Amino acid sequence: MKKFLILFAAAFTTTLLAQTPNWTGVKETNINVGSAVSVDIFTNRDGNHIIVQESNSLKYYKMNLNGVAGSPVTIENSAIVSPSISGDANNIYIVYGIGNQVRVKRSTDGGVNWNLWTNFSLATTASYMESVFSNENLHVTYLESGSVKYRYRHQLGTIWNGPYVVSTGENGTLPRIKASYGGSGKDSVYFVWQKAGTFQFNHRRYEVTTNSWSSVLFGHIVTDPYVNITSVWLSGFRITSSTIIMYFTYAGTDLQGNYRSYFNWVWKDK
Repeated sequence: MKKFLILFAAAFTTTLLAQTPNWTGVKETNINVGSAVSVDIFTNRDGNHIIVQESNSLKYYKMNLNGVAGSPVTIENSAIVSPSISGDANNIYIVYGIGNQVRVKRSTDGGVNWNLWTNFSLATTASYMESVFSNENLHVTYLESGSVKYRYRHQLGTIWNGPYVVSTGENGTLPRIKASYGGSGKDSVYFVWQKAGTFQFNHRRYEVTTNSWSSVLFGHIVTDPYVNITSVWLSGFRITSSTIIMYFTYAGTDLQGNYRSYFNWVWKDK
């Protein structure tokens, strides 16, 4: 049975107002994700930019705002891990792990052509990572030797800043990243990760302008009085002007002895 990517229409930013979509609800696209390991999406004035990770490839699709995608472009023709896509109005970045490298491909023409922009090596095989683009900087968080780490690079720069250890004093996993630019002196990067060997999430903030860090802050411990939890997975998070909202899944046996999985979220002040 074929599986196709389903999109949910959301509010469009001002950069997209030039294109008026004729749908406002659930939209089935023509992208087959039946063998997909993961999917990520970034939207700018050129349309929707989608990457699909399969077992031995990473493909890119450019899709218009009506849900119609063109032919795929193969970004990598081998096994990769943790791909993510982000950018701005003029640049699109795909970040992923391959072997012991973090690799970055970039397009400057709306996804038509892709080139290797930069990469950096890790001490261990690449595993979990995520990227975000904000205020002309590409920010990447990743797992290396049990620690959550971070680097960033200006889009016109030639070197990476970092590496910085985010999970100071503890081992972590499943690192996630978001960024918020509020003008001069308010160029913030937020991190959430799962403390290794626990069901606990912690978070931290970095200020790019002042090169300063908050301390490691407690986020949440996943509990459920009606479920014997055996596994927890940090699915993602988002930030608002005053809160951090963490999304997660967990699984275990309920009071009737049935094994189930659940999706939930919590929020806390920044």
